[in-house]
Amino acid sequence: MKNKFEAGVILVVSILLIAILDAYFQIEQTTIPIWQTDWFLWRVYGVVIILLFVTFYVWYVRVQKAKRVQEQFAKQLVEIKEDDSRRIAAELHDSLGQNLQVINSSIMRTVNSMSDSDPVKEKLKGISEMVKDSISDVREISSNLYPHILENLGIKKAIESLITKIEDASGICFDYSIDNIDGILNSYAEINLYRIIQEIINNIAKHSKAGNASVNIRKDYSYIYINIKDNGTGIIKDENHSGAGMLNLRERVKMLKGKISINSNKEGTNINIVIKLKGSILS
Repeated sequence: MKNKFEAGVILVVSILLIAILDAYFQIEQTTIPIWQTDWFLWRVYGVVIILLFVTFYVWYVRVQKAKRVQEQFAKQLVEIKEDDSRRIAAELHDSLGQNLQVINSSIMRTVNSMSDSDPVKEKLKGISEMVKDSISDVREISSNLYPHILENLGIKKAIESLITKIEDASGICFDYSIDNIDGILNSYAEINLYRIIQEIINNIAKHSKAGNASVNIRKDYSYIYINIKDNGTGIIKDENHSGAGMLNLRERVKMLKGKISINSNKEGTNINIVIKLKGSILS
């Protein structure tokens, strides 16, 4: 931006110098008042055009600067949100989850030391099952807050695991094909892409009433192409296209310098997303 500004200043100064020299030679050569000549009239037109151009350029620079500030702010919000989610998820898993494991181990040691005739033994077994359910819930909440599988196995495996989990929970048959997209985005872009997929297939599970769905992710040197479709009842425009989840989805796609198109009818919904690998504010 600094180089562009300097180039603009040099251009303006050069135009002014040419205009001054032009006016000097014209004054020297003309025999009538200069404001009565066609030369003067055309120069006035030229000055007006230049002023309009400079005004537009200044406005354009300010708009682009404001846009960059807004995008940077959005990026920081995403980073802060995901960092908080990662920290809370780690604390749930490492602190609360481990404490529950210790409690359950203590309960089971007590149970194993008791005789089968002791009436308290069955009650403790019941408590142990409740603790196990709580451990499972903590793991589920921790995973939803931040999918640590992203860091451990990469985004491809994370998305596949997400699809399998939602398939098991919803009963919808998912067909998926995912290129190896590990390592081509930074960590914040990866979690953003993961959240995009998560939002869409969660919506399919909750609202579509579909029996089948597919997720296809392809990449080339410049773009990632995502196609997700289902054979459900379609998206109701007023409810889903303007809902908080859809607005969040569109905002995440925008931050990745991507484009999203949604084609929905009574036979199902087809969502296409194209994400540019270079130029994303999260790249």
